[in-house]
Amino acid sequence: MRGARLVDAVGCLAPVRGPRLFIAALLLLSNACGSSADKPTPLRYPVCEPSAALVVPCIDHSGRCLLVGDNETADAVFLYPIGEEGLDVDGMRVISLGKNEVSDIESMAKLDYKTLLLIGSHSRNGACAIKDKRRRMILLRNWGQGRAVEGSTYRASELSASVLPGGSATSGPVLKAVGEAIDQAEARAAEAAMSKAQSACEAAAAFNIEGAVAIPGAAGDSKVWIGLRSPVVTYAGKTWAVLLRLERPDALVFDQALLLDLAGRGVRELARDDGWLWGIAGGPGDAEKNFVLWKVELEDLRPDAQLHPHIIRSLPSSSEGLAFVGGQALVLIDGDKGKDGSAASCETPGAYLVIKRLPGF
Repeated sequence: MRGARLVDAVGCLAPVRGPRLFIAALLLLSNACGSSADKPTPLRYPVCEPSAALVVPCIDHSGRCLLVGDNETADAVFLYPIGEEGLDVDGMRVISLGKNEVSDIESMAKLDYKTLLLIGSHSRNGACAIKDKRRRMILLRNWGQGRAVEGSTYRASELSASVLPGGSATSGPVLKAVGEAIDQAEARAAEAAMSKAQSACEAAAAFNIEGAVAIPGAAGDSKVWIGLRSPVVTYAGKTWAVLLRLERPDALVFDQALLLDLAGRGVRELARDDGWLWGIAGGPGDAEKNFVLWKVELEDLRPDAQLHPHIIRSLPSSSEGLAFVGGQALVLIDGDKGKDGSAASCETPGAYLVIKRLPGF
């Protein structure tokens, strides 16, 4: 979903009291909040609203590329060669999805070296109307074998607790709480759709996927975890963001859930690097300017866990894509395509930011 316009990174926590602690805090802030040095590089039309990132093998030549999903493009994704200093913007290739269209691509995961999963947000539009193309997932097979990609599309016919938690006999307390929160949010959204009140729609905080990552298992298979921008869940007296694990990659059915303490924020992206699950958090509302980079250890991803991620640093508003190359983070920043469908330029360009290795990485 479209976020706020590109602005400077948000502030961080205020320094603590006491001279020594004050100096130590300033040093930490200089590392964690170096937003004045952040210089995003613009991407070119038609990539105006980049929203998902994944490092993959390049097509037709060796090396690694960054696969980018744009939430305003349903029939294609975009491939950028990765160079020593960042992305080769001029070398971008358009990869057609053919008939396998999916709208509002906010999440992508690599199941193995040749199998990719692309996930629509499954969210409603600004008036809370259900959009069929957003409620889709695509499995791309034989990636890297040519520019024509082979894929299969899967559709979610319903979003409710009865579908999401999987087998009720094995559902843990967190998974049940998440299912109840989804039911309540979808009920509010349905009411907002009837009234056509945009403010009521935003307040409904309906189901919205904005992150996915594949975690290799002991048997060599991978399980995909997705992150929810909304709803956030009230559990044990706190507000939590949600991670859900897919039972399999061809249906929107979950068998595990865990909670993240992100200070009321939702998940905006997920990535894996060096034994850690990394993520972007923000919002969950569009107007919130509270985006941060966080991480938790992969070994802590357990059913019903209540985790407290390490907050690494602030990020520019509308940061929506994340990938790691050589220990450095590539962050995609959502722009604005604009409402003029005939325009051949972005109203606000999308961009990417390279974050050098910092303490805490």
